[in-house]
Amino acid sequence: MVGVSLDQDGASVVKAFMEKTRINYPIVLGDEAIVSAFGGVEGIPTTFIIDRNGRIVGKHVGYSEKTEFEAEIKPLLKL
Repeated sequence: MVGVSLDQDGASVVKAFMEKTRINYPIVLGDEAIVSAFGGVEGIPTTFIIDRNGRIVGKHVGYSEKTEFEAEIKPLLKL
């Protein structure tokens, strides 16, 4: 899992948020080029499920339950 922050206030703000919310996965800073490459972001958070071949096979806009992600990801891990 990798998070992409679109926060325009920079890395220090993102780092503080990660520490406050105890995010334990890497987060990189994104920009409009990243948004375009993934076909746009309609809301935050937007989560993309990407398979081993780099194809987007799922997209969630807004909050999703852990069980939803597990149901999509587990079959991909078996391939």
